[in-house]
Amino acid sequence: MSTDPNQRSDLFVHDRLTKKTKPVNVDAGGKIVNLSSGDYGISADGKYVAFISSSIFNSSLIVSKIFIYNSETGISKNIYVNSNGQEGNGDVSGVVFSGDGRYVAFNSNATNLVAGISDGNYHVYVHDRSVGQTTLGSSSAISNGNLLKRLRDLLNHNPAGVDFSADGRYVVRFTKASLSPLDTNGFFDIFVTDNLLNKTSFADLSIINTQKSGSLKLNQIGNYTFTITNNGPNTVEGINLTHLVSQGISVSLIPSLGSCTLSTISVCKLGMLLPGKSMTVQATVKATRNPVTQQVSINARPVDSVYGNNLVQVQTFVTP
Repeated sequence: MSTDPNQRSDLFVHDRLTKKTKPVNVDAGGKIVNLSSGDYGISADGKYVAFISSSIFNSSLIVSKIFIYNSETGISKNIYVNSNGQEGNGDVSGVVFSGDGRYVAFNSNATNLVAGISDGNYHVYVHDRSVGQTTLGSSSAISNGNLLKRLRDLLNHNPAGVDFSADGRYVVRFTKASLSPLDTNGFFDIFVTDNLLNKTSFADLSIINTQKSGSLKLNQIGNYTFTITNNGPNTVEGINLTHLVSQGISVSLIPSLGSCTLSTISVCKLGMLLPGKSMTVQATVKATRNPVTQQVSINARPVDSVYGNNLVQVQTFVTP
């Protein structure tokens, strides 16, 4: 802009096709308003931009609020409201859009956004712009700035602690709340919610070594079996196994499901596994030095919050 009326940091959208740049943090009359923070969100098509401001335009409260700017009409609308249209009475930080612009997630310490939440702590909320409904996105309460800062750092400066798939169906949450009966570690974990089915998906996937060679001679081949189990309660998909050998050579990897590709770091794509079910990968390794060490890890969808049992290491002593 040729002039900056507020002489403060502002938010702009640049159209790479038209090569035009527009200010986003404006009121209904096009006047630039001050930002409360650098947090913002943008829809996949660039039509809608969310920003946070304590300006009182379209508002009756002097607190930070979320506004949605429509780049086609140039109009901003306050969406920091509960399902009855009442404005949030607390501060807000962090804002994330779903790809289609329908859902907006944010952190707030308001006491009037959802019935029963009045403790004054920060909670994650999701606002559905199509129906004007605001719901609690997570039961996590963030009661101090240190936890909020930790959340921001761990999520690539996404202080809402939440993100969406492009269509808004799946929501990923990073929270200390126990959203699963299997979550007993008292730490922050990652959960996936299917908005269509209205459930939170989680599964504890584990790997152990169930058969191995006691010792090997130099250049001898040893046989090993690794067993992967889905401890439930939900199905896991896209299971990947990574197999790394030190001071030895991976001769073969034979999975009971899926396929493996041998390399310096071998990878097996094992598909899906139902709750309570197991699969195996049989490995043959040639000893070249002492000791031979194998490191085998697994990952899948949804993300496993009990990550301590996703890795196993096996060491075999080699004699001349």
